[in-house]
Amino acid sequence: MNKKQVIATSCVAALIVGALFTISRPASGTRAQVNKQQATPQNALPEHGAYEFLFRRAVRFKQSTIKAGQPLALDSMLQREAGLSDNQIRVLDEIATTCVQEIAALDQRARVIVNQLRSRFPGRVVPRGEPLLPPAELEALQQQRDATILRGRATLLQAFGEQEFNRFDRFVQERYVTGR
Repeated sequence: MNKKQVIATSCVAALIVGALFTISRPASGTRAQVNKQQATPQNALPEHGAYEFLFRRAVRFKQSTIKAGQPLALDSMLQREAGLSDNQIRVLDEIATTCVQEIAALDQRARVIVNQLRSRFPGRVVPRGEPLLPPAELEALQQQRDATILRGRATLLQAFGEQEFNRFDRFVQERYVTGR
């Protein structure tokens, strides 16, 4: 996957979310329930979001070295910042690559669903009185997407061991959740 594909995938994911908000009117109970489920302390990023950023960073670095025609390299800056060994950064890279590829496949499936939904509403205008909720398939794909990321996190836990993973997880929480 090259840099353009990663950017395109990220943009599509953003477009999917944007499309749902653009063509829908809030449904009283459903929107509140979704927001309540995603709420985190002090509006922090959910755990799967933090690990998605981490995984995408690792993949993006590798892709940029390939695009630049440099020998394949792992993100040494991330390795230093996170205090990872050579083996740990390789494991992180493998897990990140697999996870980002799986997410891209799920995003592609979501793109098809969103395009079908858009085709029902020419000009993206929803007739008055017609409730528009995200299709159940789209919600299921989002759950699969989140689970894929959390599965990658669990694989890191297994590979690093509990003590080392806890140290690494604190780094991820500080860097990607709180933004420090």
